[in-house]
Amino acid sequence: MNKLKVMRKQRNLTVEEVAKAIGITQPALSMIENGHRNPSMNVAFKLADFFNVKVEDLFPQSKDSTKKKTPAGV
Repeated sequence: MNKLKVMRKQRNLTVEEVAKAIGITQPALSMIENGHRNPSMNVAFKLADFFNVKVEDLFPQSKDSTKKKTPAGV
């Protein structure tokens, strides 16, 4: 889960305001906030710049996604 929605609300900003500021649509930002879409690298960096944080602060990796998986049969 990303922290984008939390950071936006802490700053009393609307989805529309943030979307307009970084150049994407409101529905696209809403889908990113709700985990229905992953942002492109370009959008992720624009969001991080807008909120003056690192990309990984907005979109931390889950612990499960960082574990190395052993191929079956090995």
